Amino acid sequence: MVIMSLERPLDVGTCVRRQRLAAGLTETQLAEASGVSPRLVRQIEAGHPGADLDSFLTVLTAAGIELTPVSPQAVAQAQADIDRAAADIRHELESGDEEFALRLLSDVFTRLRAHLAGRPLPTLPTPPSTSSERFDTLLRAGVRWAVGATVGSSRPWPAPEPLRSKWYPGDTFLPMSKDWIALTDRETPEALRSANIGIRSRSLMSA
Repeated sequence: MVIMSLERPLDVGTCVRRQRLAAGLTETQLAEASGVSPRLVRQIEAGHPGADLDSFLTVLTAAGIELTPVSPQAVAQAQADIDRAAADIRHELESGDEEFALRLLSDVFTRLRAHLAGRPLPTLPTPPSTSSERFDTLLRAGVRWAVGATVGSSRPWPAPEPLRSKWYPGDTFLPMSKDWIALTDRETPEALRSANIGIRSRSLMSA
């Protein structure tokens, strides 16, 4: 099943089309599997409203799309956790404590992953700056990883621009050997790798 957020009809249509093509189905085949007309499938994929709810949900199910609601309270709490983490990290960085700043990041990633992983989130306001380009990028990329942003269209915000040079947060405290760097690269989630950050997924989570 694909989990996605619903903000516009076209978002739904785009995901239906992507799933249909990934499954190797034609519009007619998806329509037959759904018990609806090919015309209705085309309308849904084009983002045109008008389908009755039963037919709409039948097409989504046949395409392998699951609708999973997230309460406004959960979204507000996620935003509050992220914003508070950004402010606390800024304070720690200004105090020169990068190690504790990283611990704060892992704490917020752990909370988000426990409560929202794989759940659809609407677009959120970009969090306040931590005063560090590296930590700003790590926070944004890490949140996308924590909520499973690579699944469907669950994106709290666009992917951050990659850092100009590769950053291994673990190397800040203890020089990393070539073997350790190679292991870290292998175990870095794609959301972080694409931001030019090398950090193992287990290091993103607090104990």
